[in-house]
Amino acid sequence: MTDEAASANEPLYLGAAAAIITASILPTITITPILPKMQAYFTGVPQVDLLAQLIYALPALLSMLAAPYAGYIGDRFGRREIVIVSCVCATILGVAPYFLDSIWLIIASRALLGVFQGTLIVCTSALIADYFIKRKRERVLSLKFGVVGIANIALLIAVGYISINNWRNGFLLYLFGVLATLLVILYIKTPPHARLAARQEKIPLPWRRLFAPYLGAFLGSASFTMLFSQLPFLLQIRGISSSPAFAGNLTSVTSVGMLIAAFSYATLIRRISAMTLWSMSFGLVTLGFAALSLSPQLAGIIAGGFLSGLGTGTVMPNSLNMVLGRVPAAARGRATGVQTTCFFLGVFAGPMLGVVLSRALGAPSPALGAWGIVAACTCMVYLILSRREAGQSAANASSV
Repeated sequence: MTDEAASANEPLYLGAAAAIITASILPTITITPILPKMQAYFTGVPQVDLLAQLIYALPALLSMLAAPYAGYIGDRFGRREIVIVSCVCATILGVAPYFLDSIWLIIASRALLGVFQGTLIVCTSALIADYFIKRKRERVLSLKFGVVGIANIALLIAVGYISINNWRNGFLLYLFGVLATLLVILYIKTPPHARLAARQEKIPLPWRRLFAPYLGAFLGSASFTMLFSQLPFLLQIRGISSSPAFAGNLTSVTSVGMLIAAFSYATLIRRISAMTLWSMSFGLVTLGFAALSLSPQLAGIIAGGFLSGLGTGTVMPNSLNMVLGRVPAAARGRATGVQTTCFFLGVFAGPMLGVVLSRALGAPSPALGAWGIVAACTCMVYLILSRREAGQSAANASSV
C-alpha cells in the first residue's frame, strides 16, 4: 500500500494503534507506584522484594519469548485478527490481579499477560510498516509514541491516586483494553499485502545492519524500567515520600520527557542520523542517572527523571524505524519480533538489575549511578558507530 492510499485512513488507524500499544505496555509502566504497598502486603512471603519486582517485570520476559513467534505468525497469516484476540486476552489477564489474593497466582497471570503483550507490540508495529513508508512512517511512529506518552502520564498519575487506599485498584486500569479492542475492530483493516510473506520464500535477516537498533532497544528499555522501579524506593530512603500518588506524579515527570522526545522524533531524524540520535539519547540518560544518584534534593531527582525521559523517549521510534527501513516487507514481522524481544528483555532486565545493584552497592542511589556509567559507555559506542557510518557514506558518495 502506498502512502497516498493509506493517507485517507491515517487518523483512524493512528487512534487504534495508539490505544493498542498503550494497553499493551501497561504492565511495564503503570504499576510501579504500587510496588512498595504490594511488597508490604505480602511481607511474610520469602524474597518478597524480588517477587514484587518480578510481578512488574515478568510480562516483559514472556513478551520477549513470544515476540519472535508472533512476528512469524503475523507474517504468515495476517495481523488484524491476532491483534484483536491478544487485546481481549491482555485486558482480562491485566485486571485479574485485582481479584487474586495469592502472590503466585498474580505472578502466573502476569506471565500469561506477557505473551499477549508481546504479540500486540509486534503486530501493531508491523502494521505501521504495512500502511506507511519512509517520511510518513517516521511521522506516524513519532505521533504514536507521543500519544502513548500522553496516556502513560495520565495513567501513572491515576494509578497512584486510585491505589492510595487499596493497591489492587491500579490493576483496574487494564480495562482501557476494552477501548483498544473496539478501536481495532472498527478501524483497523487488513492491508492488501498482509499475506505477502505467505507467498514468498523466507528471507534471512541482515543481522549486522540490525545490531545497532537491537542493542539500543535493549539498553534503552532497561534504563527507563530501572528508573521507574527504583524511583519509589529512592524517594522512601531519602525521606521525601512513601506515597504511591507522589511516586506516580514524579514518575510522570519522566514520561513528560519521553513525550517531548517522542513527538520530536520525526523532526530530529530529518536533521541527524539515527546513530547520532542514539548517542544523544544515551548521553541524556547518563546525565539523568547522574543527577538521580548524586542529588539529595527533590529538584535534582525531578531534573534527573526528566533528562532520562528525554533520552529514552526516542528508543522505540528510532529502533523500529531503523529495523523497518532495513528489511523487506516479507520479513517485517520477524525483524520486529526480534526488536520486541530485545526491548522486553531490557524491560525485564532493568528492574532485576536494579535490585541486584541495590543489594550489591547498598542503596538505590549508587545503583542508579552505576547504570549511568553503562549509559555513558553506550553513548561512546554509538558515537563511534556514527562516525564510521558517516565515513562509509562519504566513501560511497565519492566512488559514484
